[in-house]
Amino acid sequence: IQVAARDRKGRLYILDQSPARVLVLNPTTGVQRTYATFADVPTCGAGGGAGCSNSVLDNAPEPDYAAWLPDGSMLVTDYAQQLIWYVPPGGGKARVWFNDARLDGELFGPAGIVLMPDHHSVLVTAATGGITTIDPTDNSTRGRLYRIGIKRHDAVGTVSTLWSSKATQAPDGFAVSADHRHVFIAMAGPVANRVVEVAHEKDGWHQVWQVPSCGAGVGVSSPVRWDTATSVQFLGRSILVTNQAYF
Repeated sequence: IQVAARDRKGRLYILDQSPARVLVLNPTTGVQRTYATFADVPTCGAGGGAGCSNSVLDNAPEPDYAAWLPDGSMLVTDYAQQLIWYVPPGGGKARVWFNDARLDGELFGPAGIVLMPDHHSVLVTAATGGITTIDPTDNSTRGRLYRIGIKRHDAVGTVSTLWSSKATQAPDGFAVSADHRHVFIAMAGPVANRVVEVAHEKDGWHQVWQVPSCGAGVGVSSPVRWDTATSVQFLGRSILVTNQAYF
C-alpha cells in the first residue's frame, strides 16, 4: 500500500495493489472503506480500445501516486499498466484518463504526479522505453518529467516533455518548490540512485543539483547510501526521501 493523499478532514486515501483500489481510512477511528477500484485492462495491441494499456507486457494494475483535482476528482498513476486513471468525485470505478505510449517503461511507467497551482496541468514522472535494460548508451530508456495539460471537464490537454534523465534512470516521486520552478526528484534506478533538482531557467528545464554529486549505481561512494530512492517531501527547507531498497 501507499498513502496517496489526504482530505480536509484528515482522512487518508491509500493506494492498494491487491486488490487494486483506493481505501479511505480515518486514522483516528481506524475505520476504512473502499473508495475507488482499478481494472486490469487489456493491452492496446490486443484490441483494448480507448481503455487499454500501451504497455508491451500485459501487467496487472499497480496504482502508485495520486493527485486531487479542484472538483474532488483524483488522478492516479498506474506504474505497471503504464497509464493514468481518473477517479470521479466521491469515488467509484476509475476510467483510463491517459494511456499514451510515451509512458511505457516495460515494467515501470508513470510514477509521481502533482497538480500545479494554476489547476490547468499536472507534472508526471515516467520511466520510458524498457528501463529494465541496463544499457547506459541507449537513450530511448531515459526517464522523463512531463507536463500534461487539463482542459475543461478534466479532459487531457497538451503533453510536453520538460526534462529527460540520462539513459536507464527511472524517476519516481517528487516534490515541487513553493515558487514552482524547482522539482526535486527521487531517481529510483536501476542505476541512478540519487535525488536530483531540476530547475526552470531562461532556456528551459535543467538538472542543477544532485546527491550524490558524482558516480552512479548501488554502492557508490556518497554521503548517503541510496538504494532505490522513491519519494521526496519537504520538511521546511530540508527534504525527506524514502529509500525503498527494491534493487
